[in-house]
Amino acid sequence: MPTVAEPVRLSFMKPICFYCHESMKGVVQIETYFGIYFCEKHKNNAERDCNAYLHRNGLVPMNRIHDFPTLVRFIEVLERTPFKLRNKDGILVGGWCIDYGYSGRETYLRYSKSKDAWTILLYKEDDRDSGRTVSIREFLEPTVINPFPKEICEIVNDADILLRKGVYKNCYISQLNNA
Repeated sequence: MPTVAEPVRLSFMKPICFYCHESMKGVVQIETYFGIYFCEKHKNNAERDCNAYLHRNGLVPMNRIHDFPTLVRFIEVLERTPFKLRNKDGILVGGWCIDYGYSGRETYLRYSKSKDAWTILLYKEDDRDSGRTVSIREFLEPTVINPFPKEICEIVNDADILLRKGVYKNCYISQLNNA
């Protein structure tokens, strides 16, 4: 009997526990129709394994930000402050909003290997289709800092440190120890 499972697309999957093949009691989903089915005994395993998947893939779902007060503080300051970001031509452009996604189109704080940075997805308030992925450290640039409260450096640094340590790292380590 496996003690570790990987999240999969749940469409057309038999509704049985991924661990013991008993009748399904519930599902832990990372996003719509992607997750792990569990029985009464294996809910904690399913939660651990989905969180380990998120850690391995450098993802924090925007709909789970409320689980981390440091990230809530970062998000709240972005929501309260009308900030501007440089476009490709170097011009500061405002009107950005946080993209929280919705069921069926989930969004994430995401680690970008190419940027070696944690990123957030934003969109233009007047053009929902105009999205942009931004390093959270970009909010420390002097031209961007200007409208933010004086504690923005501390807020961004705290969020970056937390994300780099790995908010789901304990689940990942636990999964490794059970594999």
